[in-house]
Amino acid sequence: EIRGQETAVYAPREGSYAAYCLAHAGAVQPLTTLSFGADAASSGGGAQVQTTAAAGREDVLNWTNGEGYVEFRIAVGQSGVYRLGLEYYPVEGNGTDLEFELYIDGEAPFSGCEKIVFPRLYINETNDFERDNRGNELRPAQLAQPDWISYPVRDYQGTVLEPYQFFFEAGEHAVRFVNLRDPIVIAALRVYNEEPAPSYETYLETNPGKDLDGDTVVIDAEKPLVKTSNMLYPIADRADPATNPSDPNKIRLNTIGGANWSIPSQEITWGFTVPESGYYKLGFRYKQNFLRGFFTTREIRIDGERLYDGVQDVRFSYGVSWEFLALGGKEPDRIYLRAGYHTVTMIPTLSVMADPLGEVEDCVYYLNELYRQIIMVTGTSPDIYRDYYLQESIPELLPTLEQISERLKAVTGTLSALTGTKGSEAAMIERIYEQLDSFIRRPDTLPERLENFHMNISSLAAWMLQIQAQQLQLDELYVTPYAA
Repeated sequence: EIRGQETAVYAPREGSYAAYCLAHAGAVQPLTTLSFGADAASSGGGAQVQTTAAAGREDVLNWTNGEGYVEFRIAVGQSGVYRLGLEYYPVEGNGTDLEFELYIDGEAPFSGCEKIVFPRLYINETNDFERDNRGNELRPAQLAQPDWISYPVRDYQGTVLEPYQFFFEAGEHAVRFVNLRDPIVIAALRVYNEEPAPSYETYLETNPGKDLDGDTVVIDAEKPLVKTSNMLYPIADRADPATNPSDPNKIRLNTIGGANWSIPSQEITWGFTVPESGYYKLGFRYKQNFLRGFFTTREIRIDGERLYDGVQDVRFSYGVSWEFLALGGKEPDRIYLRAGYHTVTMIPTLSVMADPLGEVEDCVYYLNELYRQIIMVTGTSPDIYRDYYLQESIPELLPTLEQISERLKAVTGTLSALTGTKGSEAAMIERIYEQLDSFIRRPDTLPERLENFHMNISSLAAWMLQIQAQQLQLDELYVTPYAA
């Protein structure tokens, strides 16, 4: 579900993804997967692209200079909304994500298409951490791990939870990727929709098993199989001697994440093996002391799949110390695993925070627009002894202030309902809408308080960025036989 598509009271901003979805509300989502390879592609704008064998595959697009564009001619048999994804191989570059602009039939469908991000894969150079001459462990280098990746076109900031959906009329279309900097090898463009994840009850019915007994598989979080950011390196934590490993005097690299693990493109994957087929439970030792009064959220995938509805919204509550969370809560969920090797992936997501943050983003946009209109009348340093008659010069002044005040009040109520408390962050939003209410009562006081008004807009934008950062620190993951 797209933010605001069903519940918004106010019209979304023109050109936004929410406005795009509203324009195509009710369009069907055909369950299909179409793949378009090198034979459906052309290039231009100075792009150096060859159809050749590369990275272990035949007939792929080897885009060597990271300039210009590649355009796929696609055909869909049914009008509706579809997701897009690339199957690609990141060539060694500057260590940053691959970035593109996206155009469909010559136009950017909405504002988010000016920056589409595709991540790289990284590994620790070694998981046997070296030590200096004082016995302190040294951070291993983060090495690019070239491999084929299948990744959707999505909002890199995470304010849209699911991959973007694009409307196509039945027939042929042109999908163009404009490269912003790096070489890449592309095998195919995917045009697809997926079956939604089943309910937990349906998942259990289709995956019958038995509650197992036995030993817990402990996974050291700082030693992942792979991750999609070179900022996700092992870090040291001395706050609790139970953190593994620990030393009272020496630096031990015993955790991962923290302030560096915050956006949806930063996935971490661990590998593990279970000896017997059956039901297991999944647990995490974590610390989330970053967002006071809020939870941060992760999507959990097993073997690359969202097993059932709910695993896309696993919440890690705020606390100053290390805590334990079982997937499913006090009565942990049963995860069916066949004997053998598996992977578990954790992906930052805004989840239910996406809607209120989207509202705040719109409010910041409209407040900035209003501020610019005001200073066109008053200048940046208004004369406090002059009456500018702002409500006459700017007829939309009072209606805009009223609407934004109501939206911020609704956001405060939503946040209080989600967190179960009225924290300092909600209090900050309260101060802003109280100021707006005072402007509504006395618009003549706005010029003399203009600087404070501008500072509050900046504070609101900063608050939004702070909450978007879904930070989390992990010590260990536990895969435990369910009856153990």
